[in-house]
Amino acid sequence: MEQGFQATLGRRYLDKVNLSFGNQFGRNGFDLSTSNGENNLMNMPLFYAINAGVVYSYKSIYSHFDAGFSYFNLNKPNQSFLNDKSQFNPIETVFHTNYDVS
Repeated sequence: MEQGFQATLGRRYLDKVNLSFGNQFGRNGFDLSTSNGENNLMNMPLFYAINAGVVYSYKSIYSHFDAGFSYFNLNKPNQSFLNDKSQFNPIETVFHTNYDVS
């Protein structure tokens, strides 16, 4: 049986070039040259995620079997552009199994 651990450090970016907001709407439609007032959207802080897993493997002359599971986002990282604490990545679980006969 083997265990694994992973830590990820990341940052997300938002390209506002093709976005429009309600305060940019005027009589002639959207004016994208007007400030959208959403400066916080460009300043997303760094986030980190912690992941872990276990795999069991068995080999014989004629077959190979392995099974494992992993947990992702154990620390429930916040990836909100607006620093909304209710917006986080939930813990995800993955299970896999494999059996080969030769």
